[in-house]
Amino acid sequence: MKLYWRKHPFIAITLVAVLMGLAESVLQYMDTRYVRSIAWDVVQMAQASDPRSRVIALRDFLRSHVTFQGFSQDGRPFLRASAADTLRSGKGYCGEVTRAFICMAATLGIRAQRINLYGKSAHVVAEAELAPGDRVLVDCQNPPQIAGLEKLDRVILRDEYDDYYTLNLRRLGINWLVTRIKLEMGPLTYLTENPHTLKALLWFMFALALLTFKEARILVRVYLRKRGWIHISEVPAITMAAVAGSKARQTASELGLQPVIGASSISDLAFATGLAGREVYRDNEINVFQNTRETLAELRCPGCGSELLLNGVDSRSDDESSLYCSQCLQIFPIIDNIPRMLLPPMREAIFGRTIKGDVNPRQVAAARSFEFEWSRFPEMYGEWESNFLEYVFPHGPDFFRGKRVLDVGCGNGRHAYYAAKFGAEVWAIDLGKTVEVARRNTAECKSIHVVQADLHHLPFAPESFDFIYLIGVLHHLPDPEAAFRNLLRFLKPGGEILIYLYWRPEGQPLKRALLGAVTAVRQITTRLPHRIVYALSFPAAFAAYALFVWPYQLLCRVHITRRLAEQMPMKQYARYPFRVCVNDQFDRFSAPIENRYTRAEVEAWLKRAGLEDINIRPNYGWVGSSGRKPFVVARSVCPGLH
Repeated sequence: MKLYWRKHPFIAITLVAVLMGLAESVLQYMDTRYVRSIAWDVVQMAQASDPRSRVIALRDFLRSHVTFQGFSQDGRPFLRASAADTLRSGKGYCGEVTRAFICMAATLGIRAQRINLYGKSAHVVAEAELAPGDRVLVDCQNPPQIAGLEKLDRVILRDEYDDYYTLNLRRLGINWLVTRIKLEMGPLTYLTENPHTLKALLWFMFALALLTFKEARILVRVYLRKRGWIHISEVPAITMAAVAGSKARQTASELGLQPVIGASSISDLAFATGLAGREVYRDNEINVFQNTRETLAELRCPGCGSELLLNGVDSRSDDESSLYCSQCLQIFPIIDNIPRMLLPPMREAIFGRTIKGDVNPRQVAAARSFEFEWSRFPEMYGEWESNFLEYVFPHGPDFFRGKRVLDVGCGNGRHAYYAAKFGAEVWAIDLGKTVEVARRNTAECKSIHVVQADLHHLPFAPESFDFIYLIGVLHHLPDPEAAFRNLLRFLKPGGEILIYLYWRPEGQPLKRALLGAVTAVRQITTRLPHRIVYALSFPAAFAAYALFVWPYQLLCRVHITRRLAEQMPMKQYARYPFRVCVNDQFDRFSAPIENRYTRAEVEAWLKRAGLEDINIRPNYGWVGSSGRKPFVVARSVCPGLH
């Protein structure tokens, strides 16, 4: 039960509000019964039958039974004592005794309301209606300031009074706006003079506001999702399925049972894991491509580089629950059809949230940031095809046919999808749980193999790939150039590597000023929780549209201003859905590491790596393309090659 409320705090708070409202309602009912009994006893003892005599009887009773002697003014709450509290204690000032009179009169069918008198001193009395149009002031305090039943118009002529209000405007601090205002409170008097009723109403209104907010939030999210402005992530459900599948695998292994492959939904998985020793893989209503034994056999131990055995037996085994290295005795699980090829320290940092050994905390923080980012922005837009081709230019779709490609930092899998569509066999890797989003987005592409891996310790044989690309990855690493040089070990001689790095604008004062402001803001946002940065990304994207994108679109419509439009920052978002801009704002303000480079610095990178046919071009950053690995490379450039 405790776990349920922890998972559903909104329901718990709403239920508590309703229960508090019900409790106040019960207290009000009990108080009303008590006040009614006292009022009727008073009028019966006084043998009062008409409204005037009943008002006098109630007034005289309160003057004799309630006193302010010994009643402290300190700590009096805004919602003062109820009429029943005053009658029970026999203590109260003019405000408390007036409330008691109004409530007692109401039980007798006599309408009355509060009047606040101001002048040399403040005083509170009741105005009772003896007959239609016949209203008198009733002062129940002892000693009274108004001894008899008098009209308000006559009382206000006294020297000691100069103003009056039905509501205590002086407490609200707005008495300077109006003077001598009397409202016909009607049924509202019941609320203002019965604290339990007022508190019950506030609790019920709070519960209703919570429910309204929740429903409105759902409606707004549905609307925004239809407009393509937000995405409701399914990654938590996928993660739960992966954990359940892992537990089922362990149970099956202990009982020596064979796994059952295939499940139509997460609910099937939950059902199946309840049956001892049975294993089910989730496909979440999409056709999940199962890693073939031949594909898994191509992986290598990221620690020692040795070949791996499936489940510690051999590569012909049908059990794909883990990969085993017989040299360094490492075991790499396969969870949700994704080989998790992380060495133990990094695996513990990503899954167990404990950083040990030589794991760089900033690298882990970056991985967690991108886990959150791609769980919120997994959309596969049609615009991604032209976006990918712009990055790999001058290569076109034909370049990929028959090539073996490594996508480093695959994110949601959008680039891997089009590389495979153009005919390549793609290995897509990422450090964090982002791989689960990429697997889902590319599940129907049998030539895409998603692997969770660290680019500093890749699970592949040297010189395995014809083409390697890193789009928006290196500049988020603690040591970008070292990571880049390590990747060259896995590029075939004659193969090409493409990188995209953030630029440091030169000769563009406006863009440099904007980036300077962004860098200053990042000092705060990179320390905030990801959910807060996600929420702030929407107004940031809207500001980008209002300041740059929409003006750019307007300027492009006029021939003489098109050249000016091309100088606008952030104009590229005019070609994409709004959520792409939101995505980039989150990326910009959440990623803990952001390195920027000049063109000369990028060129120096590629030259130090010994690459040939270097081509660097701007594309809202620097794209170092056509960096070709020569057929003979010095070992000092690519350590580990033999």
